Amino acid sequence: MADILETLADPTRPQDAVRAARERLRQGDLDDAERVVRFALDFNPADPGLLHVRADIAAWRGQYDAAVAWLEKAIEAKPGDLGLRHRMIQLYQEQNNLAAAAEAAAQALAIAPDDAGLLRRMSEVAARRGDMAGALEWAQRAIEAAPDHPVSYFNLGLVHQINGDWAAAVAAQRQAHERAPADAGHVRRLSELVFHQGDTARAFELADSAIAMQPDQAANHLHRARLSIMQSDLAAAETSLREAFALAPEDFQVLRNMVDVATRRGETEQALDHHRRIESLRPRDPAACDVLASLYLHNRDLPAARQALERALELTPDDARLMRRLSDVASQQGDSAAALSWAERAIAGRPHDPHGYNQLAQVCLRSGDVNGAVAAMARGVEQLPNDTFLMLRLSDILWQRDEIAVAFDWANHAVATRPLDPGGYNHLHTLYLRCGDLPQAEAVLHKALDLAPADTGLMRRMSECLARRGDHAAALAWAEKAVARRPHEMAGHKLLAELHLQGGDLAAAEAAAHRAAALAPADRAVRRCVDYIALRRAAA
Repeated sequence: MADILETLADPTRPQDAVRAARERLRQGDLDDAERVVRFALDFNPADPGLLHVRADIAAWRGQYDAAVAWLEKAIEAKPGDLGLRHRMIQLYQEQNNLAAAAEAAAQALAIAPDDAGLLRRMSEVAARRGDMAGALEWAQRAIEAAPDHPVSYFNLGLVHQINGDWAAAVAAQRQAHERAPADAGHVRRLSELVFHQGDTARAFELADSAIAMQPDQAANHLHRARLSIMQSDLAAAETSLREAFALAPEDFQVLRNMVDVATRRGETEQALDHHRRIESLRPRDPAACDVLASLYLHNRDLPAARQALERALELTPDDARLMRRLSDVASQQGDSAAALSWAERAIAGRPHDPHGYNQLAQVCLRSGDVNGAVAAMARGVEQLPNDTFLMLRLSDILWQRDEIAVAFDWANHAVATRPLDPGGYNHLHTLYLRCGDLPQAEAVLHKALDLAPADTGLMRRMSECLARRGDHAAALAWAEKAVARRPHEMAGHKLLAELHLQGGDLAAAEAAAHRAAALAPADRAVRRCVDYIALRRAAA
């Protein structure tokens, strides 16, 4: 390393140090990347490229205040560099500090008012702040500034997606694809949107089209694998991942998904083998420890998961997401003091991130402190008044405190804020069910399904609602519809088994239960279902 540093000391070639540091960043070696930049900055203290990399390293470590400070120095050294200003907006977005992101975007637009990239940034920030009218206006201005640029239409699609308007998102992405028909990335994005819209067959056709366009690109095979994972078709996912691995055997995302699929299939040793490859390629990457923690959590090995997360935090001690994960594991272990401490540290590090407040509330609930949970969510809502995720969580916790009217108020407020989000109606459905008001529960669930007609979770909820109302035939129809949509999803077959059991059809119940068990052989609830049906059939 010393020889490399001497080479990078040439004050006339700071770009060499930038390249070397970014290569180490790509490998997940934050310490070496920082060492390279620190050394080069001694000779080039005002070089904007080096200052930019220094900011990125701080951001990777979760040190966002430091990252902003370094980037401010870079902008001061080169105020007309729009790339640096783009990165500043992005930094604030990563913190979910959307007010600061909007201010940074406005400052950049004062320099380049017709820059399509900045207009797109402003559009995305407005959408995330809940200002959908403003977001669409900014997106349209970006299109007017660069009418032939496919990314402007991609951005418009993203705004529609945030708003929950999947049809408009698909239409916008089609326009992006029309302007760059040879770009497989736009095909993958269209495939993703079509999948969420509910046209699974078309989504896979588009995924296969991307592969046909660029068969030697691992990203295309990885995309198909992810679609298969969302379909719970782990065998197909594994096949696609093998294709991706053959093309990019050192790609972190490919290996990470291979760990995930093996873990879901209960093949722990295989998952560990994949992880060992990640570790050998990126020994100082905290993300490798994070992947290992997920594997251990899936297997309910909380001490090992905690150890992996603690190792990750040694490498990136200011990473708020890792703090939340460690808080959650400590809470599951019953270590409430540590769980509360890590949750508060996560909030302090990223006060604009709603998930920190949610984690703090979750820790309080696990320890039986409902008042503390309400207080945590109230802090979050005060910081992020338009965040519907926090509104719905606050509604749920207030219900647990028997404040029924206020719980409904917050749920309705979330629906009014994001009327195209099926999650708000789904939450209202839960509240109505708790009150025993089946007609209202069914009515709002229909609204959710109108917005997300391909959501198999909502289909199963409708099936359960109709079963409670005594409409067994309709309940079966919705459950069968969910299974037809996602035949590799265990939950659909398990629900069918339960419905057939309620209807007295033990043979059909047994067949459905065995299909569920084949998809999730380690699931204890499914095994109990299989064993009980066998008991009933033996007694019949």
